[in-house]
Amino acid sequence: MIESILTILGAGLSLWDRKSKRKYQEKIYKLEKKYYEEIKKPRPDHAVLDDIEFELQLIGRSFASEVKGSKTETLPR
Repeated sequence: MIESILTILGAGLSLWDRKSKRKYQEKIYKLEKKYYEEIKKPRPDHAVLDDIEFELQLIGRSFASEVKGSKTETLPR
């Protein structure tokens, strides 16, 4: 599930041309790194993984609301 969210957010951000794009990319990168560090452990902490998934969902909702409110010139044609 987390990998799907990461893929979708990455694809959406690649199409978006705004200054705040970098902010989202940095947050997602940190969470992705944290996810892969946790998942590689012999006994991953599922609470940590749940927190990462929840944070990604919040970022996704925030990103979606910004895209909805952005002018069309920030989106590809």
